[in-house]
Amino acid sequence: MRLAWQVAGLALLALAGLVGWEGVGLRYWTSLGPGAGFFPVWLAGLLAALALGMVAQARFGRPVAAAAQDRLSRAGAMRVAGVVGALVAVAALLEPLGFRLTMTGFLFGLLLLLGRQRLGLAAAVALLGGFGGHAVFAGLLGVPLPIGWLGI
Repeated sequence: MRLAWQVAGLALLALAGLVGWEGVGLRYWTSLGPGAGFFPVWLAGLLAALALGMVAQARFGRPVAAAAQDRLSRAGAMRVAGVVGALVAVAALLEPLGFRLTMTGFLFGLLLLLGRQRLGLAAAVALLGGFGGHAVFAGLLGVPLPIGWLGI
């Protein structure tokens, strides 16, 4: 099992190197602020640090007990399938419904599926996330987000 983690860590390290190599070729800073290379360079550095930590932990860390390596349970697999299905739904509904409604529904569903929260709390957090996220990104940062057919 250690070898699999080491190989995965080295693969992520290679990916970090590729992203960093491409990011260095872009402008890091412009007169308006961070350029196109800012995010890829920092992302590559963070990914490289985490990948090195993963390799070091797999190489030098204590071995994990066999019981902790059990396969995913049926309930866990259903939660994973629910999250993947929700992400597919977000991709399909973002343009027709708009950012606010899509993200509100997505967050509400995830909170109920994964967090097992009360309905009122899940609805409040979902509304804050969907509509508040739109206010921050579209209103404050000027990022164009899909509005949808209903204009919401």
